[in-house]
Amino acid sequence: GFRDEGDEEEKSECAEPISLSPDTEREMASYTCLNRKTRHQKMRALREKRRQKAENAAAERLDQALSTVLKVQQATKAKELLQHEENATKRHLTVTDEEIRAGTL
Repeated sequence: GFRDEGDEEEKSECAEPISLSPDTEREMASYTCLNRKTRHQKMRALREKRRQKAENAAAERLDQALSTVLKVQQATKAKELLQHEENATKRHLTVTDEEIRAGTL
């Protein structure tokens, strides 16, 4: 819309765009001459979009961290199993914590 549309409260002055990322700056430049109500609606939508991106990035980082933890646990379990098998071939009697808890030995 034009700056002279709407009632006196909705009129706004064109503001100079502030220094932001190129994408955000382009998006913000289109908001600077809108009436107050429309500008606030668009800014809320932009904030929601940024919040959603941040939330998705955080979820992805958490997934990566949990994946790393799982890989470490699997490697530890594989190492224990390999050590147990090596000791069995040497005829050593070994008992794991799980076997003790289960009462198998």
